[in-house]
Amino acid sequence: MKKLLGILLILSMTTSVFSEENELQITERLAYQGHSKAQFLLGYLYDKGKGISQDFNQAVYWYSKSAEKGYSKAQSKLGFMYIQGRGVSQDYKEAIYWYKKAAEQGAAEAQYNLGLIYLEGEGVEQDNKLAAYWFKKAAEQGAADAQYNLGYLYEFGLGVTADYLKGHMWFNISVYSGYANAVKAIDSISEKMTSEQIAEAQQMAKEWVEKFENRQISEAH
Repeated sequence: MKKLLGILLILSMTTSVFSEENELQITERLAYQGHSKAQFLLGYLYDKGKGISQDFNQAVYWYSKSAEKGYSKAQSKLGFMYIQGRGVSQDYKEAIYWYKKAAEQGAAEAQYNLGLIYLEGEGVEQDNKLAAYWFKKAAEQGAADAQYNLGYLYEFGLGVTADYLKGHMWFNISVYSGYANAVKAIDSISEKMTSEQIAEAQQMAKEWVEKFENRQISEAH
């Protein structure tokens, strides 16, 4: 979205005033010209009612245009619209279809939502293994809620072999990522572990975080 806004700013430089109205007009023009990111942004503006009257039908229309061109953010949002039944009839099959499209491109939000769908059995047969698979994909990208849920699955052996070390590790990583509720989970799982195991799990979490941060720095250059 930031790159698109940059494009809008460049295009607007031919005018003396860059207003919210001008931004919307430029976004609409680019969307109608077939630019997938502009189509996504226009869908988002309709979805949230920013600078334009909220209209879920129009949001779905533009998300769909962008999603069909392969834009993962639009695919993920479209999946959410089908889950919620906003602008479309609620349809878990369609939601899963679009979430998978986005998840396969590495969209952490879609990966996390797929994990939830399989964990809760919403519109599909409940499958803890698939839930763990998608939570892990999102967790490895830094999604705090996915990290927490993965820790929970390891603690109770749901879809994975029960492993307090990994459970504790993922709870710790989740706290690092900003998920404050994981603190209580750490206290709970720690009661089942020895002090040596806790220290090992903390070291595992520390090493994971260091590798993750190094990877983030490397990808930023």
